[in-house]
Amino acid sequence: MSSFCKVIFSDKVEYNFSQNSSNIFYPEKESAFRQNCYELIWRLNDKRASKIFYELMKNWMKDKDRTTSWNIYDNSADSLQMDLQKKIQDLSAELNLVNSRVQLPRHFLTALNSESATFCDLLNEIHFFFEKNLHDAIVAQSKDDEFLLALEAVNKLIHQIEKILVKTRPAPADYFYAVRNQTTQFQKTDLADSDYKDFELNVYNGDLVLDAFVLGKELQSAFLTNDFELVRQREIKSQLYVTSSVNFCFNSFAFKTKVQASELQKKYKLYYDWCKKSDALSYGYDYSQPIFNLGRIVLGDLLETDLDLILSELKKKPYIKSMEVFEN
Repeated sequence: MSSFCKVIFSDKVEYNFSQNSSNIFYPEKESAFRQNCYELIWRLNDKRASKIFYELMKNWMKDKDRTTSWNIYDNSADSLQMDLQKKIQDLSAELNLVNSRVQLPRHFLTALNSESATFCDLLNEIHFFFEKNLHDAIVAQSKDDEFLLALEAVNKLIHQIEKILVKTRPAPADYFYAVRNQTTQFQKTDLADSDYKDFELNVYNGDLVLDAFVLGKELQSAFLTNDFELVRQREIKSQLYVTSSVNFCFNSFAFKTKVQASELQKKYKLYYDWCKKSDALSYGYDYSQPIFNLGRIVLGDLLETDLDLILSELKKKPYIKSMEVFEN
């Protein structure tokens, strides 16, 4: 008997949808009538993390007060290039909103120029500042929803802008979904040392991937965004848990493919060279250890093989309505 994970998409939502922050809804309160829906199913593999994920999802499904928060990133290359200036304008607007509640460094508001040679450094600085403040707001359980949404919008917009500007990333995904399922009592299981050996770069091909669930940047993220300062400040985070949160994306160049050994070797050479240049080891980050491996843990492979069909359906039905696991 095999285990599976299903995500159900709809052309309608019964909650307020936002493009710049997480969309939070309560599956138990959603209409059970699944009209005009589209389903994608992944067969879960036998990895330790996959088995834990399955059990966490079963517990999540039993919780009547469970929630799902998710984001969709339309990262097609044409779309991103066309939207660059619009996203920078949106980022400026969100920064000004936050500045009305918490005073920000003045250059956050005045130096947003994509033509500047230091623009990526500025994005890294803003990202670091907001990760810390987003965490503080959550810990304080702020009731100021507008402020929390603005914080999250800043984080999302920076990620989107970085994907345009940073040339070391793979070709952008046509659609990228990040889904976080939460119960009233947050459930997580520590990753074992052996789990880090399951990290791989096959995360753009439609596979179901364990979400890092990290507030802040991992060493690999600092590498991808050339963020030396984060290393020097010893603010690198690492993925520590298995949760019921996932991501998946559909990339026209990578769908149903695997990263070849020669390409993987090249990626690691670039990564290790960057770590040496950043002097990561002297700051306490032994990048040769498995915890700093590149990639994510793949939980399962997608059953659907027709990418054109997937993209066509998601264009019509982009909203996540439900998620579940089952055996068959």
